[in-house]
Amino acid sequence: MAITCLNMVHHLAALLLATETPYTNALGPHASDALVLLMFDLHHHGYLIAQIFFGLWLLPLGYLTYTSRLFPRALGVLLVAGCAGYLLDTLALFLAPDLGTALNPYLVAPAAIAEITMLLWLLVKGVKTPQQDGRAPLPA
Repeated sequence: MAITCLNMVHHLAALLLATETPYTNALGPHASDALVLLMFDLHHHGYLIAQIFFGLWLLPLGYLTYTSRLFPRALGVLLVAGCAGYLLDTLALFLAPDLGTALNPYLVAPAAIAEITMLLWLLVKGVKTPQQDGRAPLPA
């Protein structure tokens, strides 16, 4: 989250370079336009770096989901597959942007399905709480 928030500085820099007259006058219109494009490229690459962490958090979540038995085990497997998909997508977008763009929907789909399924499971079904000593669980 911190990387994503800090990455928004590139949008602010692009906006300032494009709209503030002192920057345009000091740099000239061509240099100012080039710097605006650079800021947008830096934002794109910063978002890709943040995507690594979007994927990595799914690995422990998937492991805990799989081993806890409070959720379906298939959901844990899907979360780990989502982690792999995010990481492969980021790698492909850095190494071969055209190929990465073509593969993006297929590589990110497991993560999207897993995250939405986890959200819906928690909203609709909730977590199975084990009963102890045959008594009903205490209310939270």
